[in-house]
Amino acid sequence: MGEQVSPVPPRSYDVVLPVVPRDLPLACLVVDLARTMLRGMRRLILVVPDRAVELVEGTGLADVVIGEDTIDPVLERTPAGWFKQQIVKLCAHRVVDTDAFLVLDADVLTLRPVVDDDLFVDARPKFFVEDPSGGAHPDWIEHAAAFVGVPAAGTPSYFPTPNLMHVDVLERLHAHLSRRHGGDAVEVMLRHHGHFTEWATYGIFAASDPAAAARHAFVVERHAAGLWTPDEAAAWLPDASIPFLIAHSWAPIPLVPLAARVRGLTGPIRSARGAVPVAMVPAGVAGVRVSDAGREPVVVPVDRPVLPRDIVEQDTERVRVQLRRDRWGDDLGGGVLEIAAPDLRIC
Repeated sequence: MGEQVSPVPPRSYDVVLPVVPRDLPLACLVVDLARTMLRGMRRLILVVPDRAVELVEGTGLADVVIGEDTIDPVLERTPAGWFKQQIVKLCAHRVVDTDAFLVLDADVLTLRPVVDDDLFVDARPKFFVEDPSGGAHPDWIEHAAAFVGVPAAGTPSYFPTPNLMHVDVLERLHAHLSRRHGGDAVEVMLRHHGHFTEWATYGIFAASDPAAAARHAFVVERHAAGLWTPDEAAAWLPDASIPFLIAHSWAPIPLVPLAARVRGLTGPIRSARGAVPVAMVPAGVAGVRVSDAGREPVVVPVDRPVLPRDIVEQDTERVRVQLRRDRWGDDLGGGVLEIAAPDLRIC
């Protein structure tokens, strides 16, 4: 009888997930799937606006919750939104404990068990190439190449999230940007607001710097599919051969039926550790906003998360929800929203 060989444990890596409060309903599903399917995940790190740290910590979704502005002082002066999240990703080496780490967004769903071969070639993290000819997002390539200071011709298009980064590559990138443009690297990024994207910048630098390139295995693989519209979501045929699905959060994709179809593919999934149940008021729900100015009819423009503490009153017919500005914005924030009880969806 031959010697029994112990199974090799999966390679360990941190997972970084930037999220804003309005994305919490979908992020709950993203986190549940990540905890169930990412075999080598060491820690799940949520990076959120500083005002939302207490809120997100209260959900129990993450191992670590970090405020954006604590990563670098420059981020305090960076306008909120997509560009700020780009800088957060390019500074993520400051919040992780593993050399290689996976970056997700709040709309990236993990559909099947993800093992070492999905993310690594030997000891090197994969870096996913979207189009070797550079035909995808040529403007991203042009701007990032100019920012890094390399020719754009012949540069591939690199896949955005989900993708992997390496601490050493980011440290080298920061040092390079400081030398090239003068000053602190994060300050340089802010000065070039709107003139680069994070994944094109990272990929172009990593491929052009020999020491950085040695940290990654650049691969062309179909590791993710995307849903861009409600019609695409309705027609989506679940495919367990592809590990990730991007249900673009800016598109009005109904969450409840999508979650049901994903759970039908994956089977039972592990709920986020200690997570507080999160409900949702879906886009399109009509209700009444009650404030100091009186009562006015409103239609909810996009999906909004609701925590138990937000529910002021609930019975079989009606729910009254506190409109907190950090999740409802200035247009609807303040006062109370009254809606029909069936319109409150539990995620």
